[in-house]
Amino acid sequence: MGKSLHLTWHGGNTTQYIVVWFFIALWTFVDPGFYQRCAAAKSPAVARKGIFISILFWIVFDFLTLTAGLYSVLLPVGVITDAKLALPLLGMEVLPPLLQGLFFAGLLATIMSTVDSLGFISAITFGRDIMAKRSGDSVKQTQMGLIVVAIGSLILAWSIPSVVNLWLTLGSVVVPGLLLPFLATFLPKVRIQKVGWMMIASAGASVIWLLLGTTDVPLLGVQPFYAGMLVSIFWTGWGLLKNGD
Repeated sequence: MGKSLHLTWHGGNTTQYIVVWFFIALWTFVDPGFYQRCAAAKSPAVARKGIFISILFWIVFDFLTLTAGLYSVLLPVGVITDAKLALPLLGMEVLPPLLQGLFFAGLLATIMSTVDSLGFISAITFGRDIMAKRSGDSVKQTQMGLIVVAIGSLILAWSIPSVVNLWLTLGSVVVPGLLLPFLATFLPKVRIQKVGWMMIASAGASVIWLLLGTTDVPLLGVQPFYAGMLVSIFWTGWGLLKNGD
């Protein structure tokens, strides 16, 4: 038998697939929720401190998640019947009853806190920014946004059951159109022409590339993220050459 995939650096994935995840990790910097949380802080100093503390805990949580996943590989054959259930099955196998209860309560708390925070932020973003009815009832706008976000989330969860593929798909569509405009905010001389259309074009390119291939076998062996990113780069470069920047 060959070397187990979990003992290799790539885990059986291609290099370009792994690189895509590094770009998708930049989602944090183009996520409205990041800036809304920072704006809600008492002062820039408090926000900065919160960011550093969050980074520290991200490292700890990721380490614990990956370590638990590796431990689950060592369980006897037949215990892990579904890879998506590896973490709860590991807890059931190695923890005593009392700690099992705390363990599952922690899992549920993580899920519910994410639903509460991201659901509410997304509802406000949709109701106040996308609907753009500033003079309307903000409560009704948020309620409408919450309904739309909930329905959209259920459709996505039903269409793409794998959370890994869900993040990969959404990141490949959303990040390419937002990354360069975000970076341009730090460079006053860089002006992207018709940035709204650029976002639509790059996201559209990723969606088309995604539809022409499959989740496991992308078109021409190239991840959809790169198709959208290429459109974004060409659009930005064309605008810079046109303006002589």
